[in-house]
Amino acid sequence: MPSTYEYHEPTVPLNSAPPPGYRLVPKGNPYMTLNCRKQTHLAGQTVYNVVEKPGGKHMGIRVPQTVYNAVAASFAATKSDRADAVRRRDGKLEATYLETVLAAFPKAPRREVDAVVSRAMKKHSGRVGRTGQLSAQEKAVLGVLAHIRHVHSPYEKLLKQGVPRLDARRQSEKEIAKKAAEWGYTRQLRGSGASRRKGASQKAKMRKPARIPAANPKCRETKEEAKWSTEQYEDPGRAHKNGHRLSSGGVA
Repeated sequence: MPSTYEYHEPTVPLNSAPPPGYRLVPKGNPYMTLNCRKQTHLAGQTVYNVVEKPGGKHMGIRVPQTVYNAVAASFAATKSDRADAVRRRDGKLEATYLETVLAAFPKAPRREVDAVVSRAMKKHSGRVGRTGQLSAQEKAVLGVLAHIRHVHSPYEKLLKQGVPRLDARRQSEKEIAKKAAEWGYTRQLRGSGASRRKGASQKAKMRKPARIPAANPKCRETKEEAKWSTEQYEDPGRAHKNGHRLSSGGVA
């Protein structure tokens, strides 16, 4: 079977009359959209992409009613199995995130770790644990530092006092770095003031410390980095959607 992009799928406005025997599959249900599209192509019939108006927002696809009915029946019949599969997948993701957090912060109290995991892995939140654009290590470190900032630093108190968000974050960064070290994070955060140990290997001396704007008190941030670290706790996924990435130093 050819891939989807090899088929011609005309684009039509929502207010246009559908072909006889066709109906709209509204966007928002990946199972219905994917399978209705696939089965329509297999039947040798045309899939119509529907937009709100010419050049406007995508609203869904139009497919034959018979195809829609068959896919809807399959959707209902497999709902339980698919839900079980999602739970298994989510369980594996959460276990991996927990393991990575414990490895990076081995001295963190378990109740704190559980709070980090619960918040970062919340479904449909766009938070750091769910993003696919960061490594497991980066997600773990960002999630814990965000938790420390909001729970174990003066950040929230400063905000309530009217201190601007960026200033409040900067004033909290030393406390964040200190708590991270207490919890066993061994990587130096650039700007934290931590000195390198004497006698360290040349390789260790050459290693660049992590540049994480949210926990680097003396680090001069670019405008984009400042926006990243402001967004990362409330909605880390949004930072990536807006094109804000960690600087080249990344997470060591």
